[in-house]
Amino acid sequence: MFKILLHKNLKDFKSNFSEFFSIFILSLISILVFAGLYSASNGMKHEFNSWAQSSKMADEWVTVKGTNSNDIHKLLKKKSVNDVQKQYVFNSYTGSTKSKKMLQTVVINNNKISKPDIVSGKKISFETEGVWLDEEFAKSNKYHVGDYIELDSGNGKESFEIKGLVVSPNYIGYTGPNNIISDHKKYGYVITNTKTMPVSPKKFNQVLVTKNKGYSEERLQKDTRNSLSTKVISLVDRNSFNNVSKFINKYKSIKKMAVMFSLILFMLVLMVTQTTISRLVSNQRNIIGLFRALGLKKISIVAHYSVYGVISTFLGGLAGAFLGMEFISKLILSKQEPLFGIPVWQARNSNLTWIILGVLVLISLMASIWKVMQILRSKTAEILQKETIASSSKNIFEYFPNFWSNLRWNWKWVLRDKSRARSKELIGVIGIVGSLILLIASIGIQQSLNKTNHETYTNVFQYKTELKVSPLKHQEAFRNLKNKLGDDSQEIEQTALNIRTSQGEVVNSGNIISKGIYLKLPLESNRTVDLQAKKGVYVTNFVAKKLHIKTGDNIEINSAAMGNKKIVPIL
Repeated sequence: MFKILLHKNLKDFKSNFSEFFSIFILSLISILVFAGLYSASNGMKHEFNSWAQSSKMADEWVTVKGTNSNDIHKLLKKKSVNDVQKQYVFNSYTGSTKSKKMLQTVVINNNKISKPDIVSGKKISFETEGVWLDEEFAKSNKYHVGDYIELDSGNGKESFEIKGLVVSPNYIGYTGPNNIISDHKKYGYVITNTKTMPVSPKKFNQVLVTKNKGYSEERLQKDTRNSLSTKVISLVDRNSFNNVSKFINKYKSIKKMAVMFSLILFMLVLMVTQTTISRLVSNQRNIIGLFRALGLKKISIVAHYSVYGVISTFLGGLAGAFLGMEFISKLILSKQEPLFGIPVWQARNSNLTWIILGVLVLISLMASIWKVMQILRSKTAEILQKETIASSSKNIFEYFPNFWSNLRWNWKWVLRDKSRARSKELIGVIGIVGSLILLIASIGIQQSLNKTNHETYTNVFQYKTELKVSPLKHQEAFRNLKNKLGDDSQEIEQTALNIRTSQGEVVNSGNIISKGIYLKLPLESNRTVDLQAKKGVYVTNFVAKKLHIKTGDNIEINSAAMGNKKIVPIL
């Protein structure tokens, strides 16, 4: 009997190939999308955590001013603090005047925290002169180990030997001062020691801090502020340090996409499977009755028909899991690799993929069993009789007599017919709504970006040419340029600014803007910023929401360029 039932299974699969194939394809696509996106996100998260542990990535990056060794010793005594590393960070420039490139330069006297990976060349040493260059910058500008690079740090140009190429955990998402995405041709970083660039041990402007296990970020920040007091300009952790938080936010957003896009597909799979299997089993009602008449046990009949719900869903989901892991995840990672600097890119599957596949298979199995058991509840003679069509309940429109009575007969037919097959209609609705959501999201994002760019560079920034200058370094040349341009220019001074309230703090770009006609910054009240009206500052929506502040509130601002902290009102 087993062989007969197996033969019937194969014959049913062949005769109903299109129905089973539709379940197979939907299962494949849903798991393909989920497994691909989720394994890419899971791989990024795993490699980040692994590198953070092996490199002893900092838990805090503290920008300081006027700090001495006593402050550092005081900080090290705190129970929440594991280790501290001092360093001096500044910008150097290389290249010609027409194609100047910026390198953020880090001078260290030890390498205990946020240790860079050496891609090629020698390990970082504090006994030999030389520099260790950002690997991506080196590739883009064709530098190699052993070459010399000319750096201008404000005290004249000087050549340094490249001892190695590195990838640093402090610069995972480094894009330069104002860029949104990485431009390795123009921006990078370089690490060196005090022997190569002599800096007084007392001269440092950044402190890296790692915390002991069992202590929270809040406790670490509190201890750091208590130890360094007013000398702290800004204090950021991994979730707010831009070079690191960009990567964390990226793998989190990919994970959200995996859930969002796959949810619609999972619903379609379940609806299509339930409807298809129910219809196939119902069409074989007489055969089921014949099996019972021949003495076949109920368990054998249930096992025979349960295969219908399992095979297509399982095979499609299994194929989707392997294809998603093998192709989609690698495609996603290949698009992210140029944007972030981490040494290892590898997708990692999650047990959640197999759990979801198991749920899909289980629901498909239950749909088959439920329909067969529904038929088997009847007596054999009743099963063999022709099934009568049950009367359907009223549709929603029939509860409005005036409306229903005015409808034409053909519309009444259509509405009643649709109400009898609600699951089919629901599949269509979910499919159409899901497709429209994805279509609107894909096209809408592009249109939004195009509109934003147009608004920004047409209505807000109305200049044609931007010149980046260093007034302190070239004072005479800057004065001559201002005299030549006259009123046909507008100055903007940019600096990293720490904004602090009782609710928290953020580090953002601060802009000091002179009078002019080329910048029209919009306000929420549909007015433009009046830069000369009052003393105070304007803040972006992002900063206002993050710090829970509004017009009229006071904030504390501080930067390395300022003499002291200032409390200013929000205009």
